[in-house]
Amino acid sequence: MKFIFDWCQEIYEEKNNWRGDVKILDLDIFQREGSFACAKVSIVPNEYCSFFSKKYAKIGVLTDEENSKIELLFSGRVISFPISLDASYIKLELIAEPDNYQKQLSEFIQKNITEYNQQNKHAIEKKIINFDELFFNNNDLSNPTVFLEGQSNQFYWDMKNGKLSLSNINKGIRNFEIFENQILDRSIKISLAREPYKNVKINLSVNWIQYLSGLIDLYPSIAAKFSDGIVNSLTNIQKKFKKLCEIDKNGYRLLHYDVKEVNPSQIIPMQNFSLTSNEIIVDRDSKENKKSIKFKKFYFFGEILLNWNQQQKRSESVTINVTNKKIEHGKEKILHLKLNPIQLSKQYPNWNFFSKYMIGDKVLFDGFIWECNQKHISGNKFDENNWNKIKKIPDALINDYSSSFFETARGKNSIKYALQNTIALMNYSSRYVEISFLTEAENFIYVNVSDQITLHSKKFNGEKITGKIIKTQLLANNKRKLMRITIGCTLGNDITDSNEKINEYIAELQNCLNNKKNKSNTLEVSDIIREIEIKNPPEYQEQIISEKNSIKEIVSQLKKHSTDIKISLAPLNSEYTLSETKKLPDFILN
Repeated sequence: MKFIFDWCQEIYEEKNNWRGDVKILDLDIFQREGSFACAKVSIVPNEYCSFFSKKYAKIGVLTDEENSKIELLFSGRVISFPISLDASYIKLELIAEPDNYQKQLSEFIQKNITEYNQQNKHAIEKKIINFDELFFNNNDLSNPTVFLEGQSNQFYWDMKNGKLSLSNINKGIRNFEIFENQILDRSIKISLAREPYKNVKINLSVNWIQYLSGLIDLYPSIAAKFSDGIVNSLTNIQKKFKKLCEIDKNGYRLLHYDVKEVNPSQIIPMQNFSLTSNEIIVDRDSKENKKSIKFKKFYFFGEILLNWNQQQKRSESVTINVTNKKIEHGKEKILHLKLNPIQLSKQYPNWNFFSKYMIGDKVLFDGFIWECNQKHISGNKFDENNWNKIKKIPDALINDYSSSFFETARGKNSIKYALQNTIALMNYSSRYVEISFLTEAENFIYVNVSDQITLHSKKFNGEKITGKIIKTQLLANNKRKLMRITIGCTLGNDITDSNEKINEYIAELQNCLNNKKNKSNTLEVSDIIREIEIKNPPEYQEQIISEKNSIKEIVSQLKKHSTDIKISLAPLNSEYTLSETKKLPDFILN
């Protein structure tokens, strides 16, 4: 086996031409997981080639001298000036960094973003979700590693052709068997790389502003304050009644007012109503003019429809304990994952009551975008006949009325992604033993960090151990050619087939998420009306006029003590945050 050095016009050139007139004195090719491979090579100067003008070089290996077949081993660029040089040799440093590596990363990013955008954000995905934009800011999207957060993968660059690939943390594409007699004496080194995670507590939180609206009728609540169950008075209060409803402020708007004087028996059948006051004796001091009189009682019935709009800060968290039972002793970690603030796009307004709509207007309603197909004024209910359904709202919350983000499909996908993120972290930590050794390079020269090694030795329990290659180093000179290989081992505690388990966990979450019901997002009348005060009800009016002696005095007293209604409404724009934390069942990895 002989190593060949040659200059080339471009990095990773396709033609396999070798001059073979540059002699290698010694060679050191080093590769680490997630990094570009690098090489240090000492060569004999060639009088026919000025190395100062060279930018790229390649290294090959001649395994079959009879056929003169050279296999490419390494391609790279020269790093700056030679490390050392004299009349007898030049020592160069090369790096296998392709010219287009930024383009490859950009294409990797774009491919993942395209696949992500094609997913249905409102469906619980069965496949592996390797990215969710709710976990990252826009600036992060130019970083390709964000697309690996939920996977046990990392980047791997091929030192021959510079192509980007993904390498699994614990498992290699190829497995190489190495036996004890192939390992150099006293070269095995075993070390503890880290302490693995046995328990990880996930705290996943999200914030949003909830914009709510609704419609209530104030009249029934006002009428309930009168003894007859219907608004009435000995004075005609219709104008005062309407003035009561001038409350277009603090998040309220009067949409519809229609209160009229009525015959109460037509409104509430089978009930006797007094249409007048009790008899009142007037001019009591005059025996001749003494007489009795009754005053008309006014009854009112109708609707007072009030539109309300509320803005409420919401904060919601879920916590999950993830335990790896395969690890007997290990660390505990708390993982805080805060999602980006979520909110409905305000490109389209919410549909509203008693509002004028023109053809082509678009609104949000019930999780969909609708387009108006005929000019109309909306009522107190959404009429689909006036609208065409366009598409589902492409936002995290679906609609402003969602009381819980984590009960939505998008929320469950976020929980799923957080679990994948956590298990990837635990998987990496479980590879806590590193074993390095030296072996003759001849049979293992092509191993790289995408492969795994199975070591056969009586030193290990079960007489063998398998680990993912994390570092390789080729050391060659005129005397010997060796490979130093370092593997990361989980000692049988790696986490496998977790995605199916995650899918089962997410499918069973519905009852857990619903076990604590949120307060209804539709405000009830009792939430809105703080107090209704009826001043001078008809019973009180009858009492004060029964003591007067003349009609003039009675009329004067009724004017002074006209029935009045005062309503106090709750403020809707809350300065407080409505917070809720849900403890989800533990996730156990067996």
